[in-house]
Amino acid sequence: MNGIVMSLLVLLASALPLVLPLARNLEYEYASLVAYLLLAIPIVLYWVPKQTVPSPRRAALQLAVSSLISFMPAFIMFRLGSCQCSENDFRFWWALQIFPHLLLSHGAAWLMLKGKERRMKGVPATYIATLGLLFLQMAWTLWSMPQKRITHLLTGFIHGAIYDNGIGVDAGIWWARGSHAFIALSLLSLALYHRRLGRGMATAALILALGTGWKAAQFPSTSHGIAALNELMPDTRSSRFFTLHYNKSKTTYDPSAIDQIFASAEFHTQDIAQKLMTFDTHVELYVYPTRMDKKLWFGGDGTDITDVKTPSVHIIAEQWPHGTLRHELVHAMASSFAFYGLGFHPNMAFTEGLAVALAPSEEDVSLHSGSANILRTQKVDPVKLFSPMFWGESGRRAYTVAGSLITFLIDNYGISKVKDLYAGASWHDTFGKETETVVGDWKSFLEQNYADKTEDFTAEALYRYPGLLYDLCPHSKALLASSNHGLMTTLRQPSNWIADKDYWPWRLSIEPGPATNLQSLRADYFKEGATLELLAKVQKEHNDPPKALEDVEAASLEFDILMRLKRSDEAKILINKLIAQLEHFKLGDGNRRQLWSRKILGELPGSSAQAWLALLAGQNSSVPTLDAAPAQTPWLLNYLFLRNHRFAENERDLLDALVQRAVPTELPNSFAVEWWKYIGNRRFELRDYEAASLAFKNAAAVAPEGSRAAILLAAEEALFDLRLEHAKAHNVHH
Repeated sequence: MNGIVMSLLVLLASALPLVLPLARNLEYEYASLVAYLLLAIPIVLYWVPKQTVPSPRRAALQLAVSSLISFMPAFIMFRLGSCQCSENDFRFWWALQIFPHLLLSHGAAWLMLKGKERRMKGVPATYIATLGLLFLQMAWTLWSMPQKRITHLLTGFIHGAIYDNGIGVDAGIWWARGSHAFIALSLLSLALYHRRLGRGMATAALILALGTGWKAAQFPSTSHGIAALNELMPDTRSSRFFTLHYNKSKTTYDPSAIDQIFASAEFHTQDIAQKLMTFDTHVELYVYPTRMDKKLWFGGDGTDITDVKTPSVHIIAEQWPHGTLRHELVHAMASSFAFYGLGFHPNMAFTEGLAVALAPSEEDVSLHSGSANILRTQKVDPVKLFSPMFWGESGRRAYTVAGSLITFLIDNYGISKVKDLYAGASWHDTFGKETETVVGDWKSFLEQNYADKTEDFTAEALYRYPGLLYDLCPHSKALLASSNHGLMTTLRQPSNWIADKDYWPWRLSIEPGPATNLQSLRADYFKEGATLELLAKVQKEHNDPPKALEDVEAASLEFDILMRLKRSDEAKILINKLIAQLEHFKLGDGNRRQLWSRKILGELPGSSAQAWLALLAGQNSSVPTLDAAPAQTPWLLNYLFLRNHRFAENERDLLDALVQRAVPTELPNSFAVEWWKYIGNRRFELRDYEAASLAFKNAAAVAPEGSRAAILLAAEEALFDLRLEHAKAHNVHH
């Protein structure tokens, strides 16, 4: 009877998470949920009548049976083909997450039964209190320390940001879980053996737990606290509102990137401080050597995160302008007045919405236009954004809608009112209206001003992703696409896995459809080049006329293949027809420029145009040079060169000559936007800040709403850097 009840409880713990779509992927989340449910077994078993502590032999047998049972739901699903994620990845997480908790749950359960047999009082309360204290200790560590990943006795390994598909693991995390397993063995020893022997074995297990815990502590992946990060990134530079931390001996990027991040952080912190009227916040800014270092040392891979308690911002170096620096700095600097000292607003729609509103980014679709599209197609329930379910939505959808709402509030009520709301005031006290009324006003604003229902291929593709909670094998997608041959990667991949050869056939098997088919065909083109067989496949892949963005991209791929096969007449007919068909569709500026660039390059004679076509198609990685002076070169070749070439100091005259060329009026307007924007970028890189600012303003003057604010911000940053240079020159002169 003892074994049957325990086995049923393990089976229940292993099966119950499968009610959640994400858990049915049998990846990290499933293993973690099973591990947490296993910790409920001791309480349940304690109240089941006639349960006794087994003999050591029966206990060993039960542990073996429980281990097999915890495998059973996943084993059945993999055999039936109902889960096509990486099975080795599940085994990896079973060993790391589930097995140590299986030992813990059985050890605690039998130790509690032993206390029950001895008529000890308060056994369940003691267990619950222990779990509660462990939870508080873990929560306090995550809250009070910058790191957002932890390997803990209660929760196992928490990898960090919920939006991260890639999960990095190193030996330190395994050593930490080994320490937890030895703690479990100490509980098993106390439960199964007589006092003297049990205590001796428990002491030995605890000594081993301390030893493995000490070994784990030698790895950055298990360290906590700001001192640990400062040791990993010992080099610093300070300004009024922030201190920048980095490791110049381990950087994999151009050292000048640190100079640019420092200068950008100076501009953004001062600008944000003025906008928020908050001047008492000092931010620790950490620039990690690599994404994997950031994931293991801190807990964010593709997701940059702000710790509002420190406050600190955690990023990797990127080419200017940095994609997330300002967004994260808004979080950090708003922490000083957020929600009664909490550091952020518990309603994450406010927290993320404020950062999106004050840190504009260049998008084909503006915040308001995107939100109107999302609400019109019912891809987001606005009510869910004001609940913990915010994180369940697709990041792009949730951030767009939240940013649109906060932007609306700032524009209509002022930043001071939004600050009051962020600080914890109610909607009624802040705006004199209830939540539903204000949200209704915002929705009416969108309906009145962004009611254009022209079919928008770009918005449909941008907001298609349902979010991590509803994705299929999100972690396996990142894992199996990796060509990293490190042990922690190959253990989780199928045997003899070769990403370049095996990834897309697997991806097509789990997620057939136009988007995946197109990516697979594009990968085949990159590997094998243009063939008649590939051309036939691509021609079958797109609708005529196009009905979705994938149809447009597939037709572009067909054009590339036709050009490589020397069938230029067919290619020209195809691209001209496609441009004509899409004239009245919302396609997105980038996609439209891609089509027009192919059209013009296909009409130009000479090898230079063919070289640029190869670059656009991904068949060539080197940037072609200009064959003649800019004045004698077709404008499009000048434009492509400007976009892709990094100008050296001795090439200022070449850049000046490019600037003299006027944008052809027959081209789509977005070419003019990009032309002036990249002139600004190149001037900025050469520290010609005044000319850069002017170029950015020229770009903003013709830019659509979705990118205008971000371009104007770049113009302001250029002028800020110009003032800094003048100040430095003045100080040197004196």
